[in-house]
Amino acid sequence: MEIMWLAFCLSLSLGASANEPAALVVMGPPTAFAEQAFFGAFEQLLAQEKLLGLPQLYLRLTGQNDFAVLSRKELQKTIDEAQRLEANFQSGRAAALRQEGMNKFQRVLQPSEALREMAPELWVAQVAALLDAEQPIVAFEWALKARAMFTQLKIDAARYTPALVGLFENAGKALQKEPHLTLDLSTSVPGEVVLSSGVLAQGKSQFVLKIPHLAQRIWFKDEGQFSLPYPLPPFGARYALHIDMDLDQRLFFKPWLGFKCTQTCLADAVLLQKRLRVPQLFVWRLEQNPPSLERLVLGDTPHFEKVELIKAAAPVKPTPTFSPAILAPFGLGQFYQQRVAMGIFFSVVESALLGWHVWTWQQHAAALDENDLALERQRRADRNLSAGFFYGAVVVGLGEALWQHFKGLVAE
Repeated sequence: MEIMWLAFCLSLSLGASANEPAALVVMGPPTAFAEQAFFGAFEQLLAQEKLLGLPQLYLRLTGQNDFAVLSRKELQKTIDEAQRLEANFQSGRAAALRQEGMNKFQRVLQPSEALREMAPELWVAQVAALLDAEQPIVAFEWALKARAMFTQLKIDAARYTPALVGLFENAGKALQKEPHLTLDLSTSVPGEVVLSSGVLAQGKSQFVLKIPHLAQRIWFKDEGQFSLPYPLPPFGARYALHIDMDLDQRLFFKPWLGFKCTQTCLADAVLLQKRLRVPQLFVWRLEQNPPSLERLVLGDTPHFEKVELIKAAAPVKPTPTFSPAILAPFGLGQFYQQRVAMGIFFSVVESALLGWHVWTWQQHAAALDENDLALERQRRADRNLSAGFFYGAVVVGLGEALWQHFKGLVAE
């Protein structure tokens, strides 16, 4: 997770240079998305422009290169199963299951209120397990992180041990001494600034907030709706951020990154280009029939212009060149032509016929030594028959290789 934040913040500091890749996004209702047409256009545009892939688009927009979907029922099942494993003295499996749930929660883009209320239980239970395993230092680190993420975290003294309650109290005090970020936040509408759980500020559209770096990311909430997550840099003293709640509500992520628009398509595209920090933004416009590929042109009067895709030239098949290796027996000519199956066939057939011919030749030589004229005639007939089959197979193999060669020339 920290590596993703570092990459995100690095991209913020670099901005959009001329060498930066462009972005292709979808504009219009996702229900009208046709994968075959879109990815065909994407491949053609990729031959002309350097484009960001989908994980890179996610990273620039949300600070993470993928996301998870987690339901309240699924999270409750994880919590219950971890408790059952702990009760059956399977602490290792319980800890691994909780860790999986924690990782998944941290990858959810817009956790619901129910998820935000339930998630702290995973962190508290993990800290309790670490304390029981006599790992107080690791437990304290997790408690510190939980305090930063869940500002309204309360530990039930009737349920947990005094040692655990005291650990979280000490973590809360230590958090005040941890590095904090001064966040200058502006939003398009008034509402609430929230962490993974807990409200930081509310009621206006301009904020100056002190947030611990360990908090990792923030959201904005308006009328029950959450914005996308905005990652916080893991270092630095001051950071400016603007959240456009309207655009966040119109963005979609599957099957490709895009935005739904009605009257503000051009303005949304300009904002999205700034959010993605790319020098060029291409849009796949679904509201047109058929969909068209256009480029956002900035300036005094931003506008879209249609992009003409250059059709890729058909690959030129190299002309086959003759080589004496084509005339090699035992399938070697076919192997040279990279036709392995036919090479194996002629190699096996010619080798078997050669073995038969050598055997009949030896039998004929033995009959000559015995001065048996009748036997010699029979053995000579066998030798000549085997020779005919063997040399005939060699000729067929060479002829087949030559035919394939000249067939390729005619096709050219």
